[in-house]
Parts: sequence; C-alpha cells; structure tokens
Amino acid sequence: MTREEYFDVIGVMQQCCSMLHISETRKRLDLADWVEQMYYLCILAEEANKIIDVDRQSMQMSIEHWYALSRLNSDLNEVTYDLFCVIPEMAEGMLPGDIIEEYDEDEWYESKENDYNRTMNDFKEVKFIGDDEKAIIEEAGATVKNILTEYRETLAKFSAIAERADEVLAKFCNGIRNVDSEIAEYLTDRYYFFLERKEADVEERLVTRLYEKYVDRLDEQLEPRHWAAMLKDYLTTNDGDAKKKVVKESFSYSHALDISDYMINHYLCKECRSAQEINEFFNYFLEVAILQSKTRSDIKIIRRPTTEGKVEPLPSEVVDKIRDNAALNRLFREALGRVAENVGAGKTWKWSHVQKVLEDDKFITKVTQTQFGRLINGILPDIKEEHVRQSVKNNPISFTAKDRGCHYREISETNTLRSVFIGIGDEFEELRNAMK
Repeated sequence: MTREEYFDVIGVMQQCCSMLHISETRKRLDLADWVEQMYYLCILAEEANKIIDVDRQSMQMSIEHWYALSRLNSDLNEVTYDLFCVIPEMAEGMLPGDIIEEYDEDEWYESKENDYNRTMNDFKEVKFIGDDEKAIIEEAGATVKNILTEYRETLAKFSAIAERADEVLAKFCNGIRNVDSEIAEYLTDRYYFFLERKEADVEERLVTRLYEKYVDRLDEQLEPRHWAAMLKDYLTTNDGDAKKKVVKESFSYSHALDISDYMINHYLCKECRSAQEINEFFNYFLEVAILQSKTRSDIKIIRRPTTEGKVEPLPSEVVDKIRDNAALNRLFREALGRVAENVGAGKTWKWSHVQKVLEDDKFITKVTQTQFGRLINGILPDIKEEHVRQSVKNNPISFTAKDRGCHYREISETNTLRSVFIGIGDEFEELRNAMK
C-alpha cells in the first residue's frame, strides 16, 4: 500500500466514524445497520494495518497527514469506548440502553422479556374476558415470546461480531496511539529548525520596525526600553487573532517563552491545520521571544535541547499537559512505576483501583479495560497489557448509589476502598503539585 492509498483509507475511516454514534443507534434501533458499518470500518482497519508496522517517519508525512491520523485516533477512541459499553448487553440479548443515574444499579435496564411477562400477567387478571379472548391472548403471547427469543439470539450474534470488531480496531488504535505525542515532537522539532534558520531575519525585521516607530533618530543606539515599548504593544494588541492571544496567555515576565508550554502545544496540535498557519505562528512566537530577550538580558531564548534532555513519549490517553511537558512526563512515569510495584496478586492495590485514581485526577482520559492495558504496557513494557486488562476485569469496583460517580477522595469514610484509592493517589502528589 502506498502512502497515497493509505491516507485514502484513513479518510474513508474518518467518514465511517462520523456515522457510528451509538446514542443515535439506541433511538433508531437500527443495530443491524450499526454492526454493518462497524464491519466495514474493520475491513478498512485491516487494510490500514498493513502499513502501520512501517516507520511512519519514513513515509515523509506532511503535517496534514499527521493531523488526519490524530483526528482519526480521537474518533476511534469514541467508537471503541461505545463497543466496550454495548458488547456485554448485546451478549445478554439486550439492546444497548442509557444508564438512568437516579435508579439503583439493578433497575438501570429492564429487558424486553420482563416487559412481556408483566403485560401477560396484567391480561390474565382481567375478569370480564372469556375463554376465546384468553386463547387469542395466549396465542399472541406465544408469538411475541418467539419474536423476543429470536431478537435476543440475533443480538447475541451481533455481540460476537462487535467483539471481533473491537479486537480489530484495538490493533489499529495500538498502531497510532502515540500520534498526538508524535505530532508534538514533530512540531517542536520543526520550530527549532525554524528558529535556527530564521532568527537573524526575524530580528532584522524587528529592528527595522523599531526605527520606524519607537526610535527618534536613526543614529540612536537601541536600548532595552525601545524593545520593551514594542513588546508592550505586542502583548496589549487585541484584534481577535488566536495566535496572539495564546502567546499572550503563555507569556511571563519571569521566564522565557517555551514552545513546549501546554497552551502553546495545544494550540499548535488542535488549532493549526496547515503548514502556512504553523509557520505564521512560529514567526509571531519568535518575534515575542526575541523582544523578551532584548528587554531582559537575563532571559534567554530557549533553543533546541541536548539529546540528554529528551524523554520517551507517553500514550495519547495521558492528558496533553503531562505528555507535552518533560518534567511532568518524568514525574508521572516515576509515580506510576512506584504504584506498579504494589499492584498484583495477593496485594491490596489492583489495576482497577489505579485506573479510577488516574481518571478521577484527570491524569488520563476515560478509557476501556483494553485501552488501559495498552496504556500501562506502553509506559511500563515489562507489564503485559492483557494482564492489566484481566486484572481490571476480575477486580471490578462496586459502589453504593451514594458513592457512585464521586471522586475517590469524596467517597464515604465507611467505604473500605477509600484508603486504597487515597494511598495510590498520594504517590502522585508531587506530580499534582507540579501541575498547579
């Protein structure tokens, strides 16, 4: 498969994802159509998988290609989460249903068969109908029961297809799970290349503007106050330009502008959509960085770090703020490594407990058991993802109605798991403080 063919497939997969909204499926009851679309998506994933094992850098991908993969990765995360939610219900012959939070857990879903039994009992208690009418009701009831049985069996068959779809898509997602980190690394490297090539030209243009607007005489020497006047205008200009706004919000008078700043990185990864937009941002960012360094001699422009300063990328399920900051990246890895040493058979801490803490503290996005297994394996390769998935599955967390949906630090004092969650959460205290 060529690069062009690969991205043709990626484009079609994105279109398919837009059609797979399980919430709409619940309303229309067109589960057969949903499964058919899922099957088609899996065929595309199988095609795309043929090239996933090849180093993407060797494909000489454009920034537009990187963004296409990122958007698809986000869409597929939603699809796979939907699959994770509906497969167990389908296997039981039940149409995927919305959870009604105010009900107790046992009342969240009443099967079609229970509805049928309740209706039949109501008919049998009617006193004014005769034997003929009762025979008609019995016959109709038998027909309905047969339909319900067929319906349940069909849904169970669909669940097998959906489960297979989950496996195929999981393989594809695993191949592109680090795409957001790769984009961040790609853009950071691109900025440093821009800085190395364009710094002199950008500074020369700034000097020209200074003499045109901020300096009285052409023979006057430039001083920090001239640069400061220009910097003030840059930071106070409010013309609705998004790139100016994000640079202003990231600016500090105490430390240098950093291209790896969370807000800067988020803007580049989520808002810029072409090479031209990226270069325009780099140019403005560098202008402000130069003005800052000229205004204060003790603040230097941040340049390409040495090789020793690099860290391994984190999986895309880890939030951007941690993934895109080297210091937070290291703190997260170190804390997770300490936690992992106390998780396992015969120990109080389980991976299901770790998952809740990481999700509640918003260190990671909401993930399925399979995704969480891949996430842990991606950070700690010695821990098998299937082992983590099975651990989460075999150690489910059960809450009363009062504690359901609460942050782990807010659950009842009487809940025996509270101390377990807090013990795990305390291991991430240094990271939590550094993120404030």
